Amino acid sequence: MWLSDYDRDEVELHAAHAADPQDATIHRTAAYTGLRQGELLALRWDDVDLVGGLLHVRRNFSSGEEKVPKGKRVRSVPMVPDVIDGFARLKGRENFTGDKDLVFCNEVGGHLTPDVLRGRYWKAQKSAGLRRLRFHDLRHAFGSAAITKLDPHAVQTYLGHEHYSTTQRYLHHRPRRQDAAALAEAFRGEDETLSRTPEKQANQEQQPAPRIRMDTEVATQG
Repeated sequence: MWLSDYDRDEVELHAAHAADPQDATIHRTAAYTGLRQGELLALRWDDVDLVGGLLHVRRNFSSGEEKVPKGKRVRSVPMVPDVIDGFARLKGRENFTGDKDLVFCNEVGGHLTPDVLRGRYWKAQKSAGLRRLRFHDLRHAFGSAAITKLDPHAVQTYLGHEHYSTTQRYLHHRPRRQDAAALAEAFRGEDETLSRTPEKQANQEQQPAPRIRMDTEVATQG
Protein backbone atom coordinates (compact mmCIF):
# COMPACT_ATOMS: atom_id res chain seq x y z
CA MET A 1 0.00 0.00 0.00
CA TRP A 2 1.06 3.59 -0.52
CA LEU A 3 1.84 5.60 2.60
CA SER A 4 -1.19 7.66 1.57
CA ASP A 5 -3.51 4.61 1.54
CA TYR A 6 -5.82 3.20 4.15
CA ASP A 7 -5.73 -0.55 4.67
CA ARG A 8 -8.93 -2.57 5.11
CA ASP A 9 -9.02 -2.18 8.91
CA GLU A 10 -8.72 1.58 8.58
CA VAL A 11 -11.45 1.72 5.93
CA GLU A 12 -13.78 -0.25 8.18
CA LEU A 13 -12.93 1.92 11.19
CA HIS A 14 -13.65 5.01 9.12
CA ALA A 15 -17.00 3.59 8.00
CA ALA A 16 -17.90 2.67 11.59
CA HIS A 17 -17.55 6.33 12.59
CA ALA A 18 -19.58 7.68 9.66
CA ALA A 19 -22.59 9.81 10.46
CA ASP A 20 -25.10 7.43 8.87
CA PRO A 21 -25.35 4.30 6.68
CA GLN A 22 -25.20 6.39 3.50
CA ASP A 23 -21.86 7.92 4.51
CA ALA A 24 -20.52 4.52 5.56
CA THR A 25 -21.50 3.05 2.18
CA ILE A 26 -19.98 5.84 0.11
CA HIS A 27 -16.69 5.54 2.03
CA ARG A 28 -16.56 1.77 1.54
CA THR A 29 -17.57 2.07 -2.11
CA ALA A 30 -14.80 4.58 -2.82
CA ALA A 31 -12.20 2.31 -1.21
CA TYR A 32 -13.45 -1.03 -2.57
CA THR A 33 -14.39 -0.02 -6.14
CA GLY A 34 -12.08 2.90 -6.89
CA LEU A 35 -14.84 5.15 -8.22
CA ARG A 36 -14.02 8.85 -8.38
CA GLN A 37 -15.82 11.29 -6.11
CA GLY A 38 -17.91 12.71 -8.96
CA GLU A 39 -18.81 9.22 -10.20
CA LEU A 40 -20.09 8.28 -6.76
CA LEU A 41 -22.17 11.45 -6.51
CA ALA A 42 -23.75 10.70 -9.91
CA LEU A 43 -24.72 7.08 -9.20
CA ARG A 44 -28.39 6.27 -9.63
CA TRP A 45 -30.13 3.09 -8.60
CA ASP A 46 -30.34 1.78 -12.16
CA ASP A 47 -26.52 1.84 -12.14
CA VAL A 48 -26.45 -0.62 -9.23
CA ASP A 49 -26.80 -4.30 -10.15
CA LEU A 50 -27.14 -6.07 -6.82
CA VAL A 51 -27.80 -9.44 -8.46
CA GLY A 52 -24.85 -9.28 -10.84
CA GLY A 53 -22.64 -7.54 -8.30
CA LEU A 54 -21.70 -4.68 -10.63
CA LEU A 55 -21.68 -0.89 -10.59
CA HIS A 56 -22.19 0.73 -13.98
CA VAL A 57 -20.34 4.03 -14.15
CA ARG A 58 -22.19 6.17 -16.69
CA ARG A 59 -21.93 9.71 -15.32
CA ASN A 60 -19.71 12.07 -13.34
CA PHE A 61 -21.00 14.96 -11.19
CA SER A 62 -18.74 17.98 -11.54
CA SER A 63 -19.19 21.76 -11.31
CA GLY A 64 -22.84 21.31 -10.42
CA GLU A 65 -23.81 19.16 -13.39
CA GLU A 66 -23.65 15.59 -14.63
CA LYS A 67 -21.25 14.82 -17.45
CA VAL A 68 -19.78 11.72 -19.05
CA PRO A 69 -17.15 9.99 -16.90
CA LYS A 70 -13.55 11.09 -17.17
CA GLY A 71 -12.00 9.41 -20.19
CA LYS A 72 -15.45 9.54 -21.86
CA ARG A 73 -16.00 5.83 -21.33
CA VAL A 74 -18.78 3.97 -19.56
CA ARG A 75 -17.45 1.07 -17.50
CA SER A 76 -18.64 -1.61 -15.07
CA VAL A 77 -16.87 -2.35 -11.81
CA PRO A 78 -17.36 -5.45 -9.62
CA MET A 79 -18.57 -5.03 -6.05
CA VAL A 80 -17.21 -6.94 -3.07
CA PRO A 81 -19.79 -8.30 -0.58
CA ASP A 82 -19.31 -5.41 1.87
CA VAL A 83 -20.29 -2.94 -0.83
CA ILE A 84 -23.27 -5.01 -1.99
CA ASP A 85 -24.52 -5.25 1.59
CA GLY A 86 -24.23 -1.49 2.01
CA PHE A 87 -26.27 -0.79 -1.11
CA ALA A 88 -28.86 -3.37 -0.08
CA ARG A 89 -29.33 -1.57 3.24
CA LEU A 90 -29.67 1.80 1.52
CA LYS A 91 -32.22 0.33 -0.87
CA GLY A 92 -34.41 -0.31 2.16
CA ARG A 93 -34.76 3.36 3.07
CA GLU A 94 -38.15 5.06 2.81
CA ASN A 95 -37.43 7.52 0.01
CA PHE A 96 -35.31 7.94 -3.11
CA THR A 97 -35.04 4.31 -4.15
CA GLY A 98 -36.46 4.54 -7.69
CA ASP A 99 -34.34 3.59 -10.68
CA LYS A 100 -33.59 7.23 -11.53
CA ASP A 101 -33.08 8.41 -7.94
CA LEU A 102 -29.60 9.24 -6.74
CA VAL A 103 -28.03 6.63 -4.49
CA PHE A 104 -26.01 9.15 -2.47
CA CYS A 105 -28.29 12.15 -2.07
CA ASN A 106 -29.15 15.02 0.24
CA GLU A 107 -32.30 15.36 2.35
CA VAL A 108 -34.47 16.23 -0.64
CA GLY A 109 -33.00 13.69 -3.07
CA GLY A 110 -30.64 16.07 -4.83
CA HIS A 111 -26.92 15.81 -5.37
CA LEU A 112 -24.55 15.96 -2.44
CA THR A 113 -22.03 18.71 -3.05
CA PRO A 114 -18.33 17.80 -2.90
CA ASP A 115 -17.86 20.22 0.00
CA VAL A 116 -20.56 18.52 2.05
CA LEU A 117 -19.20 15.07 1.22
CA ARG A 118 -15.65 16.00 2.20
CA GLY A 119 -16.79 17.76 5.38
CA ARG A 120 -18.58 14.64 6.60
CA TYR A 121 -15.62 12.52 5.53
CA TRP A 122 -13.18 14.63 7.60
CA LYS A 123 -15.53 14.48 10.59
CA ALA A 124 -15.68 10.67 10.50
CA GLN A 125 -11.92 10.50 10.03
CA LYS A 126 -11.31 12.66 13.10
CA SER A 127 -13.83 10.70 15.16
CA ALA A 128 -12.08 7.45 14.25
CA GLY A 129 -8.69 8.87 15.22
CA LEU A 130 -7.25 8.06 11.80
CA ARG A 131 -4.41 9.84 10.02
CA ARG A 132 -5.61 12.62 7.80
CA LEU A 133 -5.99 11.46 4.20
CA ARG A 134 -7.98 12.92 1.35
CA PHE A 135 -11.23 11.37 0.13
CA HIS A 136 -9.47 10.74 -3.20
CA ASP A 137 -6.94 8.55 -1.39
CA LEU A 138 -9.67 5.94 -0.95
CA ARG A 139 -9.45 5.46 -4.72
CA HIS A 140 -5.71 4.89 -4.41
CA ALA A 141 -6.39 2.26 -1.74
CA PHE A 142 -8.41 0.31 -4.30
CA GLY A 143 -5.71 0.59 -6.95
CA SER A 144 -2.97 -0.56 -4.58
CA ALA A 145 -4.97 -3.56 -3.39
CA ALA A 146 -6.38 -4.55 -6.79
CA ILE A 147 -2.99 -4.64 -8.52
CA THR A 148 -1.81 -7.40 -6.15
CA LYS A 149 -4.43 -9.83 -7.48
CA LEU A 150 -5.68 -8.61 -10.85
CA ASP A 151 -4.17 -8.17 -14.28
CA PRO A 152 -2.92 -4.58 -14.67
CA HIS A 153 -5.13 -4.03 -17.69
CA ALA A 154 -8.18 -5.09 -15.66
CA VAL A 155 -7.20 -2.57 -12.98
CA GLN A 156 -6.88 0.08 -15.70
CA THR A 157 -10.42 -0.72 -16.87
CA TYR A 158 -11.95 -0.67 -13.39
CA LEU A 159 -10.26 2.61 -12.46
CA GLY A 160 -11.27 4.17 -15.75
CA HIS A 161 -7.74 5.21 -16.68
CA GLU A 162 -7.55 6.39 -20.26
CA HIS A 163 -3.83 5.63 -20.45
CA TYR A 164 -2.08 2.51 -19.16
CA SER A 165 0.81 4.67 -17.96
CA THR A 166 -1.49 6.04 -15.24
CA THR A 167 -2.14 2.53 -13.94
CA GLN A 168 1.57 1.73 -13.88
CA ARG A 169 2.00 3.82 -10.73
CA TYR A 170 0.49 0.87 -8.83
CA LEU A 171 2.73 -1.83 -10.30
CA HIS A 172 5.26 -1.69 -7.47
CA HIS A 173 2.55 -3.24 -5.28
CA ARG A 174 2.34 -6.34 -7.49
CA PRO A 175 3.65 -9.47 -5.74
CA ARG A 176 6.77 -11.06 -7.19
CA ARG A 177 6.60 -14.60 -5.79
CA GLN A 178 5.40 -16.02 -9.07
CA ASP A 179 8.22 -14.22 -10.84
CA ALA A 180 10.78 -15.83 -8.54
CA ALA A 181 9.33 -19.26 -9.25
CA ALA A 182 9.44 -18.60 -12.99
CA LEU A 183 13.04 -17.46 -12.78
CA ALA A 184 13.99 -20.54 -10.76
CA GLU A 185 12.47 -22.72 -13.47
CA ALA A 186 14.31 -20.78 -16.15
CA PHE A 187 17.63 -21.18 -14.39
CA ARG A 188 17.02 -24.88 -13.86
CA GLY A 189 16.66 -25.19 -17.61
CA GLU A 190 19.82 -23.17 -18.09
CA ASP A 191 21.71 -25.41 -15.65
CA GLU A 192 20.79 -28.42 -17.75
CA THR A 193 22.16 -26.69 -20.84
CA LEU A 194 25.34 -25.62 -19.07
CA SER A 195 25.88 -29.13 -17.71
CA ARG A 196 26.46 -30.32 -21.26
CA THR A 197 30.20 -29.53 -21.27
CA PRO A 198 32.17 -29.51 -24.55
CA GLU A 199 33.84 -32.79 -23.52
CA LYS A 200 30.49 -34.49 -22.93
CA GLN A 201 29.11 -33.14 -26.14
CA ALA A 202 32.21 -34.29 -28.07
CA ASN A 203 31.98 -37.79 -26.57
CA GLN A 204 28.33 -37.95 -27.56
CA GLU A 205 29.24 -36.93 -31.08
CA GLN A 206 32.06 -39.54 -31.28
CA GLN A 207 29.86 -42.47 -30.26
CA PRO A 208 29.33 -44.82 -33.20
CA ALA A 209 26.03 -44.55 -34.89
CA PRO A 210 23.71 -47.56 -34.51
CA ARG A 211 24.39 -50.20 -37.18
CA ILE A 212 21.71 -50.36 -39.83
CA ARG A 213 21.13 -53.74 -41.45
CA MET A 214 20.94 -53.41 -45.19
CA ASP A 215 18.68 -55.49 -47.36
CA THR A 216 21.63 -57.47 -48.72
CA GLU A 217 22.69 -58.49 -45.23
CA VAL A 218 19.21 -59.57 -44.36
CA ALA A 219 19.07 -61.59 -47.55
CA THR A 220 22.38 -63.33 -46.78
CA GLN A 221 21.19 -64.30 -43.32
CA GLY A 222 18.03 -65.72 -44.84
